[in-house]
Amino acid sequence: MRTSRPAAPRFDTDPGVRRQVTDQFLTACAGGDLNSVRELLAPDVVAWSDGGGKVTAARRPLHGVDHVARWLLGFLAKPEPAALTMEPAVINGELGVLAAIDGHTVGALSFDIADGRVHRLRFQVNPDKLGGLTPDNGLSTP
Repeated sequence: MRTSRPAAPRFDTDPGVRRQVTDQFLTACAGGDLNSVRELLAPDVVAWSDGGGKVTAARRPLHGVDHVARWLLGFLAKPEPAALTMEPAVINGELGVLAAIDGHTVGALSFDIADGRVHRLRFQVNPDKLGGLTPDNGLSTP
């Protein structure tokens, strides 16, 4: 007999709180501030990345504040810092983050927020799945 796991809870976040946490997240990441990133992550945070076998990505989900924060800042430190931009954008109907290098989208980050902290991060870096997302195609939020 096959057993199933219970579905992960869905977090519905007030748009104002989502915007505030997104802005804080972008500021902490842009500054490379490990402690600030850690403070925004829930103790049970999990991060997934999808490179589709075309771009380097974590092979397994990452668990825990320290592991996720260090992986995230390490990933962001790889490109030339001046070339990488991260902007708030609507992704799958909710505010997330688009990452671009020299104006070309290289990643889409979506996350679940509860109690003012990020619980789950999904980082899409598979170029086949990023084709419709560009910083200037109207998806960016004001």
